[in-house]
Amino acid sequence: MDRLNINPIKKRQTMKEIAYDEIKSAILTGQLDKKEYYPETLLAETLNTSRTPVREAANELVAEGLLLVYPRKGYKVKEISADEREQIVYLRTCIEKKALEVLHSKITEDQLSELDEIIEKQREAMEVEDRYVFIEYDQKMHATFVQMAELNIMEDIFQKIYNLMRLIGHTALMKQGRMKEVIEEHKQVVQALRDGNYDEASGNLLSHLTNTHQIVQTIEDTKTN
Repeated sequence: MDRLNINPIKKRQTMKEIAYDEIKSAILTGQLDKKEYYPETLLAETLNTSRTPVREAANELVAEGLLLVYPRKGYKVKEISADEREQIVYLRTCIEKKALEVLHSKITEDQLSELDEIIEKQREAMEVEDRYVFIEYDQKMHATFVQMAELNIMEDIFQKIYNLMRLIGHTALMKQGRMKEVIEEHKQVVQALRDGNYDEASGNLLSHLTNTHQIVQTIEDTKTN
């Protein structure tokens, strides 16, 4: 029998999954104040649900490094210190430069097309000023370099700092016009890979990561002054 021309039933999200998505989005888009404590009861009331799915969702975000939990106070958004940012930039630079070294001489047209598609998705997100989706594709771009290079151990390390990188990326987008700059910087890295030029790809990547780091540092310095 031929396959029926009907759409499969989509899996419905549980309350815990909905709470997880909503809280995570609020964290990554800066809607939750990093200086404030958020009790479980407040989060449950805000999300119009019970405390159990909120607790499960929040504890998962604690495990991912996006939230911290304080007994009798509640949850607090993870603040990334200047020293931690330095460590993250160092790790990213080492891992991604190695990925480009592996890729520059063997990257395929299909892989280049995949990277082009990610950039296009970023452009679409920029057009509607969707910072959340933009950063999702921003991080996907960098993770894809490592995945394509098949650096399994480095990919595991990369995943451990993935959410912290997203927090840093969202902070950088507070600079007017940063989304457009990021797209151009990504294009430069991909073009260098297309040309098989490792030195240029590596240099463009380093410039991109350094720009983000400096922008975030400037924004954080402004907040403390």
